[in-house]
Order: sequence, then structure tokens, then C-alpha cells
Amino acid sequence: GIIANASKGPLRARFTVAHELGHFLIERHVATASEGFACRAFDMRESRKRSRHQVQETEANRFAISLLAPPRLARSWVEAEPDLSAARGLAAALEISRQAAMIRYVELHDEPLAAVFSACGAVTGISRGARFPWIKLKRGDRLGAMTQAGRVVARGEPGRTRMTEAMAVAWLSDPDVELFEQTR
Repeated sequence: GIIANASKGPLRARFTVAHELGHFLIERHVATASEGFACRAFDMRESRKRSRHQVQETEANRFAISLLAPPRLARSWVEAEPDLSAARGLAAALEISRQAAMIRYVELHDEPLAAVFSACGAVTGISRGARFPWIKLKRGDRLGAMTQAGRVVARGEPGRTRMTEAMAVAWLSDPDVELFEQTR
């Protein structure tokens, strides 16, 4: 059976159940603990690690997002110019977390997009579309003062910013890329 901790709300519990279903339905997944698939909150985060356990966790996360936000239902939210309000609408419409919605939004949008998730000014995760350049930041790095996100966090500003041109060198290894940034 699947046990989901609902203390973090129904959206998190739905994602957890979908994630665990992924483990059971993806045939090549094998339990990596004596008690079966005992996923922790840490396991739900995307990682570049290539251990069997982490690969399975990443695959189960992708399965969960695909199950809860299938492309046919999510596409209408990604047809316009990129904007965080569309990802928020996607989250509300499909009853998924804003982070799961943003990951799906980045994956499906025609524009090369990326999302950098942070808490207290430090990167907690990154979702990068296939055509988006490599982001030089990694989990735990501080948001730089050259980024709109870093300035917004430093000033403690609530809400969502407008899409504005960004300094590519603040995010990417290639300073010659035209880059725009929006922060929530």
C-alpha cells in the first residue's frame, strides 16, 4: 500500500501518491530499502546524482507530474508568452503545487525556459527545459545581487515582478545569451 503524509496539505499528498504509483508502475524500479519504496522529502528533489535510488526517485517525480498534469490538460496554459501567472493558473486548475506546475510549464512551453526555486535567498532546485542553456548555479548557492530574484529577496518584496531583461552572466556560463527574468 501507499502511505502519504497529509500534514503538508492535499496537493503534497496527491503528488506523493502519484510518485509512489510511479515506483509500482515503472517496471524497472526495484526497492532500494528493506521496507520497499520508503521515499523521504529529500528524495523528492531533482538531483544530478546517478545512484539507482536517485534515478528512480527522479523518474517517479516525472511520472507524478505527467499523471497529475498530462500535456493535453496543461497545454492551454503554456500557449501565451511566458509568465508566472500562467503557471499559477495551471497549478490551480489541475490542483498541483506551484512547483510541480512550474516544472510542467517549463517542459511544455515552446520558448526555452528554466525555473530556479529558492528559499531564503538560496537555490533549492532548478528545472531547465531541454533547449535552455546550462545554469551555473546549483542547490545551496545564494541568489546573486545581479539577479532580479536576488534583489527582490534582499529587499523582502512580496508578489510577482514583470518580465525584464536580465544579465545572462548572473545565471549562465555564456554571457552572450539574451535572457529575461521574472520573480515571485
